[in-house]
Amino acid sequence: MNLFGRAVELVAGEAPRCLIWVHFGEALKEADELTRARVALEEGVGLARQAGDAHAEWLGRVLLAHVHALQDPEATERLLEVATSAVAAREAADDHEVLASAWARIASAHNWRGERSEYLQAFERALYHARQAGSLALEVTLMGMRAPDFIWGPGVVEEGLRYADEIDERLGHVPGVQQFALHLRAHMQARLGEFDVALEAMSEYRRRLRELGKEREYANSGECVWDVCLWSGSWQQGEAAMREAYELMEQRGNKAYLSTAAINLGEAVVRQGRLDEAERLCEVGEELRASDDVEAEVRLSALRARVRAARGDIVRAEAHARRAVELAAGTDYLELAADAWLILAEILRAKGDAEEQSAAAQALRLYEQKGNLVGARRVRAFVETHA
Repeated sequence: MNLFGRAVELVAGEAPRCLIWVHFGEALKEADELTRARVALEEGVGLARQAGDAHAEWLGRVLLAHVHALQDPEATERLLEVATSAVAAREAADDHEVLASAWARIASAHNWRGERSEYLQAFERALYHARQAGSLALEVTLMGMRAPDFIWGPGVVEEGLRYADEIDERLGHVPGVQQFALHLRAHMQARLGEFDVALEAMSEYRRRLRELGKEREYANSGECVWDVCLWSGSWQQGEAAMREAYELMEQRGNKAYLSTAAINLGEAVVRQGRLDEAERLCEVGEELRASDDVEAEVRLSALRARVRAARGDIVRAEAHARRAVELAAGTDYLELAADAWLILAEILRAKGDAEEQSAAAQALRLYEQKGNLVGARRVRAFVETHA
């Protein structure tokens, strides 16, 4: 059942008005109607406070803090504070629904900040409480939250494929879950070089999101198409998906992912030789990113390195590439670090610096650690062209 259906069910069951408003606000959030979601959630929280309904109040407060974070990336710290307070307030009452929602938001905040160990711990706690609450909807949402660890994090490709099978086996009877597992497999298949299958699967996943009215997830999934295109080399197709995603996020005021969309667009256009546009998108990404978003900072440095190298400004290109390498070393993003090392190797070759060999070796090691066969092949091809 989708969240709009849940709200209708609550009305039919004569649930407290405050809880109806909270779940209606949650449904609006999932539909990416963020301004309307804030209004509904504020109403629900106010009514819950008047009625002395701590469950509805804390559930609404956590969801409201998440909406604020989606509209303003700098509000991530506030989201952590509210969610942590919710855990403290509702733990003694064994309010598993609120606890699952709070830990899920804590996990999201840590994921946005690139803090993987904290993210995984929070994720496991959220999943435990969702199962204790007997909420299939929450469990489905949470199982999906683990996917970024395999897609962009340090999760190994083969383990990602096994996780997709696990999702299918445990929750495949729930509408939309099979499509989500298909989407995770597509990300992994792209890294194995199975591009046609991956693109077809991703298209099916996005079509289903649209049918279910999940507009926020549909917009975010533009990055998924770009991810497949990044490995297949289909720059124009990836650009088209990201341009649509950027426009949808901008229209709906979803700023949490807008910086990422701008950077992805910059990566797509720089590979097509449109350097002025890539530089402009660098500035947009810088302006929109949260100050503690290290991943975005790494990617911006790498993108600037590509632009400066394409313009023949090797000195500045090398400085940007070394900064990307340095920043990425402090994260668990294997592919992010591998890409930074490969960019540095390319720049060092243009400079005539023998250090290119060790930089390329670092990139190869990281791609192999991830299980990314396409990335590893690219590094080997780079090395062989100078052998």
